[in-house]
Amino acid sequence: MSILDMPSSDFNGEEAKRDRDMLKKILELNTDGWWIRDLNFPDQIYLSSSLKKNLGYEDGELENSISTLERLVFAEDLAIVEKNISNYIKLNESQVFTQKIRFRHKNGSTIWMTCKGQAIQDGAGKTIKLIGVHFDITQLILLKNKLSEANKKLKDKNNELEQLIYTISHDLKSPVITCGSFLGFLKEDIDNNKEDEAKESIAEIEKALAKLSHLITDLIEINQMGKVILNLELIDTRELVTSLAKQLKHRELTKKVQIDVSQDLPQIMADKSKITQVFENLLNNAIKYSYADIPVLIKIYSRISSNGVEICIEDNGPGIDESYHGKIFKLFQRLDKSKEGTGIGLTIVSRIMRLHKGSVSIESKLGQGSLFLLHFPMEKI
Repeated sequence: MSILDMPSSDFNGEEAKRDRDMLKKILELNTDGWWIRDLNFPDQIYLSSSLKKNLGYEDGELENSISTLERLVFAEDLAIVEKNISNYIKLNESQVFTQKIRFRHKNGSTIWMTCKGQAIQDGAGKTIKLIGVHFDITQLILLKNKLSEANKKLKDKNNELEQLIYTISHDLKSPVITCGSFLGFLKEDIDNNKEDEAKESIAEIEKALAKLSHLITDLIEINQMGKVILNLELIDTRELVTSLAKQLKHRELTKKVQIDVSQDLPQIMADKSKITQVFENLLNNAIKYSYADIPVLIKIYSRISSNGVEICIEDNGPGIDESYHGKIFKLFQRLDKSKEGTGIGLTIVSRIMRLHKGSVSIESKLGQGSLFLLHFPMEKI
């Protein structure tokens, strides 16, 4: 029996019963659930049948108790609610209070609701009961999240477009200017019958054209990255990384390379070819940018994060200054111009991780090596 149904000197007779029934119907028609809490019964709270129904339960499946509320409401949300209500009662407030709360549906999904409550006071102005109504805002929250995600994607696309414009105006322009200059030299060398100098000019033109070709190829690859459809499968990352490590060690002839792979690397749902590209890029970089006179040591291990798992690639190289940590994942950013490459590798790593709803970050200081963190959300594990 609900508190509304409890007999009271104030609510006797058929007219009072009709009023109570009408009030219930109004609440059922205009809300997604309601509740009443009598402060004289601290372990009880009346939860309407409509509220239970919206959470997937029949009325009789759930007791009208605080323990039921503790089972239905997310713990962190309930803690905030109880704190706010406690302050509300202490201050003897009478105005409406509002709170967003997450409930657990019977099927395991999350239901977002806005709760509006108010105190009922006795003749002396003391709060004796709390009443409240709930409105399901789940679809609104989901829509808001989708809009936020769409805005983020749009912002990312705008940033990519700016980087692309910069690349076209600077990186692509540079080899074209080089070709133009050496074509002028080549013409002079041919006019003056300077065969050796002409060969040098041709070699420089070929080098500039090769660079231009690589830049264009990389731009095409980056552009296609946003259109790729992932072929997800369960991947044993320890097996994948161990195989890659063997290939790289046999391929590297100029440096001594040791790659330690932890036994506890997780299995993840991912596109195998793309994730292979991620590990290959990071391992190649660790070897390429290592000290010339010190054996390369790379450690690969995993650790649990707040909402997923991180696969860590740690090296004993020269490290990267913290001021560059935000730049290295951008298009064509190269810290060491003396090394071969266009600076697209880490950009590709970042894009692939985002396609998997994950991320990549770095922890590094000059002279202390680098630690790259691949974060995979719980849904991918």
